[in-house]
Amino acid sequence: MINNYDLGNVSAGMYKIAAPSDLDNPYSAENVFGVRIGVEKNLGYYDKKLWDADYRDIPHTTLTTAYTGGDSTIQLVNSRDFPATGGIAIGTASVTYTANAVSTGILTLSSTFTDSFAVGKDVWSSDVSLGLPEKFTYFIDADGTAMIAFDTPIDDDYHDQNIYIDYYRGVSTVDSDGDELDEPEYDMYVHYLAWRIKKKKDPTLKAQNDDDFAQWLAMRNLAVQGERTGQSITFKPDIGHLPLED
Repeated sequence: MINNYDLGNVSAGMYKIAAPSDLDNPYSAENVFGVRIGVEKNLGYYDKKLWDADYRDIPHTTLTTAYTGGDSTIQLVNSRDFPATGGIAIGTASVTYTANAVSTGILTLSSTFTDSFAVGKDVWSSDVSLGLPEKFTYFIDADGTAMIAFDTPIDDDYHDQNIYIDYYRGVSTVDSDGDELDEPEYDMYVHYLAWRIKKKKDPTLKAQNDDDFAQWLAMRNLAVQGERTGQSITFKPDIGHLPLED
């Protein structure tokens, strides 16, 4: 297991970050054992449909072109979810706009941002609330990237802090003499290879009669026993919707 892997750094208003590219079984969160912001506690995991509910009625997009502080217009990747007039927020700064050209994603600002922002910066409706995430979910983004998404966009108080993850890495296929084993207990494979070579030379050789196979089996079992996460399993039923009996 990989511990304390630094996924990246917090920027105010961000709400998701790409999972490690070598995560074992990247189509689910089953091999993610911990996600946390800086020195904060591990986030709890929750279902994607609950995450969707947390972001309901909060328009969001990103910048398609860089914004220079003081500019009277700003161009978004997609402004169709935003009303004709209203307010937008980037990080902790917010401004109002008077026109929304949905065909181009350009908003005409009635007030301007002081700071400049790079392409790809998150843009929210101005009524968004930033904070310290308590939960995360996991999904594959539209471009095929596995993402870890937080239950709230992150507040500026945590700007530049590290985002850590503990996870199981996928096992690399070893199929040539030039490949290197990335296992911590690589000595056990010597015994397995010795057993396979002897079996190749003598097809009648039985595994239970071979010392190298016995050594491989014993060392493999010890390695499996040593893989302890220290985590406890807890269940928190969602029963708040059930009526109480008289």
